Amino acid sequence: MPAWSHLHPAVIHFPVVLLLVVPAVLTLGLLWPAQRAGLHTCALGLLFLGTALACLAVVTGLALPVPATPSVELLETLRAHEHLAKGTLLTFAVLALAQALLQALTYLPRTRPSRGVVLILQVAWLLADAGATLPLLRTAHLGGRLVHELDIHGQTRR
Repeated sequence: MPAWSHLHPAVIHFPVVLLLVVPAVLTLGLLWPAQRAGLHTCALGLLFLGTALACLAVVTGLALPVPATPSVELLETLRAHEHLAKGTLLTFAVLALAQALLQALTYLPRTRPSRGVVLILQVAWLLADAGATLPLLRTAHLGGRLVHELDIHGQTRR
């Protein structure tokens, strides 16, 4: 087992918070046109940082030991948590790339879309992000269940 497997509980909260803050920052940029470029750049940075930290959280989570004799409920919850975590990471990686491309379009002179098109694309992105937030929250909930209800750490130490 890698020596850094114990980092999962310390790492996991950061990507969750960062990925939940991104839509608020993007929305502020849409509502405050004078600060749009700065806020959208900030949101993109938070999105990339949150996605990178989510990757670290998945890697450290996969490195955690499974209890020697887990209950069926613990094993099912753990599998669902892992499956959702991997899917959520992939989804946010795609959303990060899509947001980067969307922002790049606004800076390239030949491809610069109208403000209306940018607004429509950003709202579509925000809706996709809202859809990705549900699995993110479900993943976090299952992780909390593993620790607080099913006592995965206590079973591992036995």
